[in-house]
Amino acid sequence: MATWSDVELLTNEDTNTVRLDSVSGEENGSGLYQVDTLVKISSADKVPADPRLLSFGASNWSIVVIDKTVILFDQSYQTILLLLHF
Repeated sequence: MATWSDVELLTNEDTNTVRLDSVSGEENGSGLYQVDTLVKISSADKVPADPRLLSFGASNWSIVVIDKTVILFDQSYQTILLLLHF
């Protein structure tokens, strides 16, 4: 399994906002949506076709689990609080 250790926090230093490639549009003609990328997580290893991804958030933190890597972020994705590989 790949080790997901390359974590890039996508912060705009001028505005202190965290966003990349903001996309807005229509879905099926009736719903509006916007996608903001807050963090980019990648691996230097060969990545399996279907990595297992799970995420959960609370009021002051968010956690992302990819395969056997666990990453804990603060609420605004500006700080990595914990990075573990199993």
